[in-house]
Amino acid sequence: MPDTLPPPIQVHNAHHHSRPGGKKTLESVILGGIAGGFAKCLTYPLERVKTIGQTSTKPLGLHKAFLLAKDVAHHDGWGALWKGNTISVARTVPYIGIAYGCYDLFEALVENQISDVTASRFIAGSLSGVVAATLTYPLDVLRSRMAASRVATQYKQTMLHSHESYRWMIRGLGPTLFGVIPYAGLSFGTFETCKAKMKQRLNTEKLSPVQHMLCGATAGVVSQTLTYPIDTLRKRLQTDVLLVHLGERRARDYRGRGVFATAKGMLVTEGWRTFFRGAELNFLKAISAASLSFAANEYLKDRYLPKDQK
Repeated sequence: MPDTLPPPIQVHNAHHHSRPGGKKTLESVILGGIAGGFAKCLTYPLERVKTIGQTSTKPLGLHKAFLLAKDVAHHDGWGALWKGNTISVARTVPYIGIAYGCYDLFEALVENQISDVTASRFIAGSLSGVVAATLTYPLDVLRSRMAASRVATQYKQTMLHSHESYRWMIRGLGPTLFGVIPYAGLSFGTFETCKAKMKQRLNTEKLSPVQHMLCGATAGVVSQTLTYPIDTLRKRLQTDVLLVHLGERRARDYRGRGVFATAKGMLVTEGWRTFFRGAELNFLKAISAASLSFAANEYLKDRYLPKDQK
């Protein structure tokens, strides 16, 4: 999700609860969004460096990532490590709101056709994720372009209306929507499998919040790692035209020619490893973000939710 490909919002009980339960779920989603935004802010320097690496043609291991972060901070100031973070966090709010609003609608439509509860929830979550990702996609493009560029200092510099018209708002949308389905399936499937295995091993019917966090972190790492090439491809599609226009990268024969031409060009000229450039940073970010988000979410629930709604 965004970041990486956006995960479907999991509000599995919203449709089946009464109105008080629905209110509880809504409050939990709001607090979860705040916690997620907090985690995004703290881990964003990893995302910024990763994005620069993904949109570059140079190798990016952990050591080079550290040197790149040091160089950005030295030449552009420490605040530059958070460039693009404002719109990244701002995108989270409408994304969660849209996905939450669509989930009940899709689940009601799907559950009449599919009797399997798990399958209907997966489909509803995937469809709500597709809608949310589509409607908030221009914000994702702006974030990627600001994070990838060392030259652009204002968001309006990344909107190349004279060169792209309004096409900049949908560059890379195809791979994003294509990636939502496997990401949702891997995330949901891994999370449920991990919970089942842990319950079996511990011989318990209920897992602790920490154990849920471990399952969630595992699901996030697995899904993000296996769909990472799609994320790299969409980042290239989002940023190539801008970076060439600003003189930060020389033009390639496949620049601006679409998904398959770009993927083939990257594979032929840079090799298959380019699709996993920055994957190590993504692994660290996924673990850190999951832990921070969980800790923040638990703190907010303890502070603001009544005991009977936790």
